[in-house]
Amino acid sequence: MEEEKDEVSLRGTNLYLGSSSRVLAETIDNLKELLEVQTALHPKLKKVNINLHLAKALAVLEDEINKNKVIIQNSISDEETVISNPAYLESILFDLTSNAIKYCALGRIPVISYMVVSEG
Repeated sequence: MEEEKDEVSLRGTNLYLGSSSRVLAETIDNLKELLEVQTALHPKLKKVNINLHLAKALAVLEDEINKNKVIIQNSISDEETVISNPAYLESILFDLTSNAIKYCALGRIPVISYMVVSEG
């Protein structure tokens, strides 16, 4: 930023930093909640929207997704929910996605697909 002379680029960088810092702060809050849940006898379970927490995980990984030209395919309905601890769900989605990017086949464009399969 110190070397940036172009006002438009500087504004864009500031917006990106602001957005990234908000996502990071939320991730830190979720990690604190995870720690509290791990030390508690009864985790706080509630009905949570899967896509909401998937979007948060993808926002944190946005740079890696763009850098690796990852194609994201999401067939999860916007109404789909699970009973979970929100921080656990986001952590699981983050870990699955980051591992899929990290361990993708060399020389191939990674495609990550999300779907829900109901039992019963």
